[in-house]
Amino acid sequence: MNEAAENLSAAIDCGRTDIVRAVVSALEKGEVRDLNNSLLKLEHVLNNTSLTSVGSILHYAAQAGQADIVRALLASGADPGVHNAEGKTPLDITTIERVRNVFNEELLQCVAHSNIGRACQLLAAGVSVNFQDSPTSLNTPLHWAASFGNKDSVQCLCKRGAHVNLQNIHGATALHDAVNRGDPSVVSELISHGAAVDILAETGSFANKTPLDLAKNKSSLLQVFDDNLISNKRTMDKDIANPNVSPVTTRSFEPLKLTNVASPTNGAAPSEVSMESATNSTPITVNGTSIPVPPRPLLSGPNDSRLQKLWPQPLKVIPRQGGRFQPLGVLKVYTSCNGERLGVIRRTWQIQKPSLQQIGFDLQIETLAAGLDLDVPCIVCELNPKLMPDPESYKLSVKILSSDRPGLQYAITTFIQLLKACWEEGIPPLQMHDKPSLKGRGVLLDTSKGRVPNLGSLKLFAAQLANLKINQARAEVVYMYKDIVHAFYFPLGY
Repeated sequence: MNEAAENLSAAIDCGRTDIVRAVVSALEKGEVRDLNNSLLKLEHVLNNTSLTSVGSILHYAAQAGQADIVRALLASGADPGVHNAEGKTPLDITTIERVRNVFNEELLQCVAHSNIGRACQLLAAGVSVNFQDSPTSLNTPLHWAASFGNKDSVQCLCKRGAHVNLQNIHGATALHDAVNRGDPSVVSELISHGAAVDILAETGSFANKTPLDLAKNKSSLLQVFDDNLISNKRTMDKDIANPNVSPVTTRSFEPLKLTNVASPTNGAAPSEVSMESATNSTPITVNGTSIPVPPRPLLSGPNDSRLQKLWPQPLKVIPRQGGRFQPLGVLKVYTSCNGERLGVIRRTWQIQKPSLQQIGFDLQIETLAAGLDLDVPCIVCELNPKLMPDPESYKLSVKILSSDRPGLQYAITTFIQLLKACWEEGIPPLQMHDKPSLKGRGVLLDTSKGRVPNLGSLKLFAAQLANLKINQARAEVVYMYKDIVHAFYFPLGY
């Protein structure tokens, strides 16, 4: 076995993919024996972690940056999830983008061909379930599974954390692809995991269409939509009727008070802004659960009325030294992120572009290059869940650092509020740190009686709620189909 491993290692060092394939082929055919004249099995050679100094042969190729050889080894059945002596997988020990992309491509092929076992291996090895395939398409593995795979592929990804409503470069979700393909089982699986039926694609072949629009001429799919939406409604009714609601605690959204702020002359460090309520909140009881009601935010106060206009009030505000931030007609946003995170940043800022244009700013997003001189007022925006571990959290101090896409959305919303509040003098030097107290912050729109809003009104409603940092909205709709009255809830995706 050592001789076979040495041959493979030497071929990897020289970048000889052809030799690696030849050795693998000989192992597959049973043409290689060890010193005891025993046949060597391919899987034993590929997955033995004691053959090289860094682990398996796949570990060795990944660390060496040999992308083509990594691809050949994976195609030959090398286990991407095997751990070396340090407990690391081959993906863990490489930072080379082209090598990491090989693992990503392997996952796409697996879900497209419904190779569930192999897909699970790759996900367990550390391949992101929500990565996007290229900057020109931004399709996720779930898009690929919906387009080419089967129900099991979709289920595998959803159960391992796939975001069912992630949109590609055209604004299309996996449900768009599934409906276009016409497989009822895949459509049903996506909807059962929360896929929104009313997300509007922006460009491409599905431009200005929702998944529901695409399904209108496919009776079998319309029945799937009906069955799943009615089932969801029954589940929600059961939850609402259940009086055993877990106790809920919440941080009141309270007016800011600046305390112990150092003057520019005494040299003391500025302190944090405290969150102290001007009045005691009165709790209300819902299904036996006591919930404190936050007081309304004060629009003026003895300290800084501009900060008190933010809604909801941020968790922490730290005054800083320096000049005010007052951008010119073009708001420049720089980021050092790439790949999936760059796509998220671009799309999230684009959503808020109309709000910026309303107050006289155009938007320009650029990559932050090394040595770039930031000589004009600008925003540096980063998406890093390691630095911001709390979901939906963010820090804002001209540089925006957020944990995820919702956190980035809330940071941009707060920034626009600051721009509006500090229009004439500019935003004062400060740092904000915020995260939600409640994971679910929702509104129910009852349209069971009276006029039903059209899609444009619902989108405007969702946008207004998002600006208030509401993350869930549901509409109750009653409609007639085949002489039967159906009542169901559906989420407003935003």
